[in-house]
Amino acid sequence: MAALSVFAALPGRAAELRPPPAIGPLVAPVDLSVPNAPPAGLEGMLPPTPLLMASAPALLGVLAAAAAPAAELEAEAEEAVELGAGDVTPGVAPEDGAGAGAPRLLPPPHMPARGPFYDPPTDEERALVEHAMYHCDNAAARYAKPFWMLELLRVEEDFDVPDELRGITLATWCGEAAYQMKDVVGDEGAAVGILQLHPELTRFCGDPSLRHDPVASAQCWLWNLERIHEKAARRCRKSLAWKAAELWLSQGGRKSGYSCKHVSGHVARLERWQHDLTASARRRAR
Repeated sequence: MAALSVFAALPGRAAELRPPPAIGPLVAPVDLSVPNAPPAGLEGMLPPTPLLMASAPALLGVLAAAAAPAAELEAEAEEAVELGAGDVTPGVAPEDGAGAGAPRLLPPPHMPARGPFYDPPTDEERALVEHAMYHCDNAAARYAKPFWMLELLRVEEDFDVPDELRGITLATWCGEAAYQMKDVVGDEGAAVGILQLHPELTRFCGDPSLRHDPVASAQCWLWNLERIHEKAARRCRKSLAWKAAELWLSQGGRKSGYSCKHVSGHVARLERWQHDLTASARRRAR
């Protein structure tokens, strides 16, 4: 079977001052016949090592617990390529002299933090993806997208999401969009995309249209989570700050009362998943 690319190069984290990441759509995927050279337009961005291609059977093997026919997962991979190849221009930082109230936009793309094709999932990633697929209250497992779910976990790694919130993008996607990807609109048209981003969040990320791109949505959402966590860390205990920040992000600070002790439905769902996975690991260790 011909080699099949699912994801292309993703923008990496900005390094020191923790500015907004370079958010944008996935770079257009390489042709199925891939030479040992970076794709067009990525010269200088990727290391000069040969590209590692993951075949469709290999991708299906590492996510075998999805238990879906190969034809369905192949179609999903092709859909991922199609959705990832959109044309959204990253934002440009405002010029000097702009008003103090001007929104902070995104810098140009940085060096990718990792290779253009994701590695096989670790045991922890596989367990989390599989559990999230079959334990979303709002969606049947057949609607889950294991390729995209794994990629969202990798985006969380790029943002150094703490262990207590590992998988929060999957729990949020489950709660907000039931693992749907196309034409996901809520709140009378204000919330768009897999994480139901509102314009007031995307204005920090440069372009509201990025809400239609799953990875760009996750990057924007996680960057806003980091931004709010800085405020929560000053108001709440260290052990509560991350979950409080997610509550303020999901519900809004005023609606949540800037509570430090409560958690959102997304975090409550994630905590159930984590409890089940821990209990399952203990049973296997006996």
